[in-house]
Amino acid sequence: MNHTRIDERKSESSPTNEQVLIEMRDKLDIFFQCLHKENPSIRINAIDALTKLDNDLILEPLIKMLDHDDALVQWYAIVTLGEIGDERALPHLIQLQHKKEIFGEKKGMIIAALKNAVTKIGSSNC
Repeated sequence: MNHTRIDERKSESSPTNEQVLIEMRDKLDIFFQCLHKENPSIRINAIDALTKLDNDLILEPLIKMLDHDDALVQWYAIVTLGEIGDERALPHLIQLQHKKEIFGEKKGMIIAALKNAVTKIGSSNC
């Protein structure tokens, strides 16, 4: 009978999947904040960490970052989406390629990243 009480306490204290998901989303903000850091190794490590997480957690925030005012933030979102390789990002990347008023002084860098991401995603889903 003691085992039943211990098992009951474990299940009572274990977080639900929804609680874990909320906690993970809160922690994701740290990685996204790292994409804004001046130190390139911090940004690269953040991209690397994001590519290892569950796509369902990070896909939507990364897609939203495609509309960010800072072209460098857009670039990191594009690169990360390409590394993840989730085909759900493809329409958003293609749509961004067709924007007429894109990217200012970083236009070449953004266009190259978009082409690379679209190619990676397309080839990983063949």
